[in-house]
Amino acid sequence: MMKESLEHRMFPNELKRNFKQLIPSRVFCTDITYIPFQLNFTYLSVVKDIASGEVVS
Repeated sequence: MMKESLEHRMFPNELKRNFKQLIPSRVFCTDITYIPFQLNFTYLSVVKDIASGEVVS
């Protein structure tokens, strides 16, 4: 087993795949993707409130 360090911290799975949330601003999800741009890549990250479906960042 690997020794836990700041770079490899483990957190408990409190959500347990329960994505049907009713209280806004409590549970968020994110996705990171890359977009080819000129000769490099641009990265896009979106943060979404699970309850309201609103993109917050």
